[in-house]
Amino acid sequence: MDRKKAIKLFGIFFILMLLFTILSRSADSLTIARVQTKSPGKQIITHTVNGSGTVTSETEEAVFVLANQKIKKVYIEEGSQVQKGDILFEVDMDTLQEQIDSQERQVKQQQLTNGDAASSQSVQEEQQQRELARAREDYQIAQSQGDAAVARAQEEVDIAYQRLEEYYQSQQGFQAEDEPQTDDSSQRNALEDEIRAKEQALEDAIASRNTSLQEAARKIEDAQAAQARDSTEEIGQLDQEEKEVSLQKLQKLQEAEGKIYAETEGVVTALNLHAGEVSSDAAAFLLAGTGTGCQFVAPVNQEDEKYVEEGAAVTLTGPSELEELEELTVAQVVSGENENGETIKNLVVNLPEGVGQIGQTADYTVTKNSKTYDICLPVSALQQDDNGYFVYVAEEASSVLGEEQVVRKHTVTVLEKNESYAALSEDSLNTSQKVIVYADREIQEGSRVRFMEE
Repeated sequence: MDRKKAIKLFGIFFILMLLFTILSRSADSLTIARVQTKSPGKQIITHTVNGSGTVTSETEEAVFVLANQKIKKVYIEEGSQVQKGDILFEVDMDTLQEQIDSQERQVKQQQLTNGDAASSQSVQEEQQQRELARAREDYQIAQSQGDAAVARAQEEVDIAYQRLEEYYQSQQGFQAEDEPQTDDSSQRNALEDEIRAKEQALEDAIASRNTSLQEAARKIEDAQAAQARDSTEEIGQLDQEEKEVSLQKLQKLQEAEGKIYAETEGVVTALNLHAGEVSSDAAAFLLAGTGTGCQFVAPVNQEDEKYVEEGAAVTLTGPSELEELEELTVAQVVSGENENGETIKNLVVNLPEGVGQIGQTADYTVTKNSKTYDICLPVSALQQDDNGYFVYVAEEASSVLGEEQVVRKHTVTVLEKNESYAALSEDSLNTSQKVIVYADREIQEGSRVRFMEE
């Protein structure tokens, strides 16, 4: 009896344990996150850039009007088809007349200024010629006076030598007559001193003549030296010609009754001048030629610029004639400005001859494929914190309840990504790991998870 009772109690205990285990498993299944995983694999990262743009002419001509004109009427607008001879603008005639009067006064004033400059230049040239003539005359006088002084000094030297010679001859006469010779050395010394004095005077005369001639020659050189170039008259003449040209332009506009006409045909693609404004040196409008091909031009968002390059494939969506085009590519990427004056990048697509109308709008899609990466995952697997990107990997671990899937955090390096996939460095993960791409609740390092049924 006791044995039967023990067996019965053991059975009840076993049933309770089984029931508790089932309840525990059920409760655990309610708290453990269910996840979807994906192993890294090879992938090409495709970048798609979308936007919209306009069909324009391949060539645009900037058209200018006379500056500082008050615009009374504007006869064109963006998109207008312009024929040669069409009226474009009309200026205010009163303002134009005031400008003509002012310009005529400036021309007259410049003519007077140029006349004064020419007269001043003539006076300077005459003065230079007078100074040169006087310098040459002074040189002749200095040469004549110097030569005369040297000649006189030379004559004095000759006389002194003659006197000394006469003294020696007189002494020889006394000896011939056997008369006693008087020793008059003081007379001889005096004569020799006189010679030395006269020779010194001759040297001084020569030096003085040379100095005078040198000074006179320098004055001639100074008078002959070219004066500093004075371009006042030449510059004034250029200013006068410029003012006369400006006056002629104003008068020509007045003859046309203030109306400005088109010189070529085309389509107005941009209009920068409006009624009531004053024209400037900037282009009044841009005119696209009708005889040239068309191109599609569209701005590119700054974050997408690195994906748009020459040769990239382009698809256009809009007018049917554009949608039918195949194998379009980006011809070039150029810098431009938006309406706020900010620098932007524009892509340019050359359209086949005869296709497209200036002013048409269309949407574009540019596709750029990366190289093939070995380690790629859906971007849903990527997590990010202050230290960078990481992913959660489900790894098998043993527990009292058996084998379980536990979450492990792995730091990764992102090489390239788009809105769907991310390419990781090869040292981040391997292709056998199970990376969590979806969890039905929040998970973290060490969380237990179970796989969703596929």
